[in-house]
Amino acid sequence: MSQTKVQLVEGKSDQTITGSTLTTTTLNAANLNSGAFSNRNLIINGGMEVAQRGTQTSLSTGGNYGGCDRWKLEISNLGTWTLGQDSTDAPKDKGFANCLKLDCTTADASPAAGDLLILQHPIEGYLCNQLAYGQSTAKSVTLSFWCKAEINGWSSGTKSFVAELQAGSTTYESGNLVTLTTNDTWQKVTCTFPGMTGQAIASSTNDLGMMINLWLDAGTNYTSGTLSTSWSNKSSADRCPGTTLGLGAHTDNNFFMTGVQLEIGDVATDFEHRSYADELIRCKRYCEVILEGTGSGAYMSNTVAYTTNQLYSIFRFSVEKRATPTLVQTTGTNYYTNWNNNSGTTFNGLTGLSWPNTRATAVYQSGSAFTAGHAGLLGSDNTSAKVYLQCEL
Repeated sequence: MSQTKVQLVEGKSDQTITGSTLTTTTLNAANLNSGAFSNRNLIINGGMEVAQRGTQTSLSTGGNYGGCDRWKLEISNLGTWTLGQDSTDAPKDKGFANCLKLDCTTADASPAAGDLLILQHPIEGYLCNQLAYGQSTAKSVTLSFWCKAEINGWSSGTKSFVAELQAGSTTYESGNLVTLTTNDTWQKVTCTFPGMTGQAIASSTNDLGMMINLWLDAGTNYTSGTLSTSWSNKSSADRCPGTTLGLGAHTDNNFFMTGVQLEIGDVATDFEHRSYADELIRCKRYCEVILEGTGSGAYMSNTVAYTTNQLYSIFRFSVEKRATPTLVQTTGTNYYTNWNNNSGTTFNGLTGLSWPNTRATAVYQSGSAFTAGHAGLLGSDNTSAKVYLQCEL
C-alpha cells in the first residue's frame, strides 16, 4: 500500500497518509485552524500587490485610502504623511514583491493628548459570519504580518505599537502589544485574539464587520491606561498603552508592512498567496479605476451628447460593488477630452454620476459645448488624469 508524507502547517512534522487513513493523531482541526486549506485569510490585499489609486501624498487629517488597496490611514493632527506601495524595500527573501510604505513628511515629535495615527483595514460583515461573534462558540483569530520601522536615532532597546481588533454592535476592542526588536529590520509579528462572545457584529451584511487598527502613534488620551486582549468597550485611555514607536517624531521615520493575514484559530499558518487577478477582483468590490490618462491617450467609454451642454457615458462595473459608489477624480486644465468628428472637446473634470447603482453608472459632464445627439469617445491624454469609483467601508 502506498504512503504519502505531507506537511500541511508550518512547524508541524510530516504527516503519513496510508490509503485514506491518517496514521498520526497530530493532524487535527486545531492544527489546521478548523480545516481551512484555502480562503482562510480574511484580509484582502494582504500581500500589497494591488494599488489602484497610486501613492497619496500630503495626508494630514481624517481617513485616507491610498497606496495599497483596502488600507486606510486615520490621522488626527499628527504630522503629514505619504502612503504608497513600495517594491524596493519589500522582503523578497520572504516571498513578497511589494509592501505598504508609510512615510513621515512633516513631523510631530510632541503629539497633543488627542492626536493619533492609525493604519486600518476594514473587513466587510459578509466575511465575518464564520467567526460566530456574539455566540458561545465564538472563535479566536490570529493576526500575522511582516513589518519593519525606520526610526531616526533608534540604536538599542525596543519599540512598540498596538495591534487592535474593533467590532461589535456597541464597539468592543481587543488589543495586543507588538514589540519590534531592531531598527530597519523585517520582523514577523503574530497576535492571537480571543473570540468575542459578548457582542454580535454586522455579519451577513455589506456593512463594516470588523476593523483592524495598528496604533503607530498617539497622544496621552489613548496611551495612559491599561492594555488588554479581553473584549470590552474600552475607554480611550486603554486603546494603545505601551506605544513607544513614535513614528511621527521625525521626517526620516518610515513604516513598512506586508504579508498580512487574519485567520481563525490560535496558529499563524504560512501566508496564503493568491493570484494578482484574484486580489484585484476582491479589491474592485470597493474601488475600481475607470480611467487613467496616458501620454498617448486612454479611452474610458463611448459617449452621447444628450443636449448641447450635457454629455453622458455609461460604465458597467467589472465587479458588483459593495454599495452604490461615489465618484473620485483628479481635475485640472483640459484633463479630459470627448473625441468626435475628427476633433476633441476638452474639459477639466466630470460633473458627477447619474443613476448609479452597484452594477453600473453613467458619468456626465455639463457646461461644455456639445452637438446634441452626437456620439463620441471619452478619454484623456494627461498622465495626471484619473477617475475611479469607490464604496469603501
